[in-house]
Amino acid sequence: RDVLYSNLPFEKRKRVHEATARGIVAEAARGDAKEAAFLSALKHYKTAENWGQVMLLAADAAEQALSCASWEEAVSVTTQASMLLRQHGGALAPLPPGSATRWLVLRGEALLALGNRAEATVTLGLAFDEGLERGSDLGR
Repeated sequence: RDVLYSNLPFEKRKRVHEATARGIVAEAARGDAKEAAFLSALKHYKTAENWGQVMLLAADAAEQALSCASWEEAVSVTTQASMLLRQHGGALAPLPPGSATRWLVLRGEALLALGNRAEATVTLGLAFDEGLERGSDLGR
């Protein structure tokens, strides 16, 4: 399997990872997926360099990371999504309203769990400001 994979051209490998990620997300939508399905799908989309899907799955993947006590993973996921948004705006994917605010809240929660109170306070303050500015409703 590894030999076959390593001999695939990069574009075909990307398609394999995208198809795998789509399958995982579809299973999750049906309720048939494993616990960390969104994190798994996110990793496949990263490997496929599908940054729009990475942004779309970021909040769900970060929530799964938080529920599994994978605090560093939650920080990493939300930081990357925020960075992609800064670099590309909404050009990569049509994001649901409040996505950036939600990422900041999830990142702040993970930072608190890691014991990084100072950075968590700053991050949650940014989330508050972002939410006020955009009128975000996080559905919580």
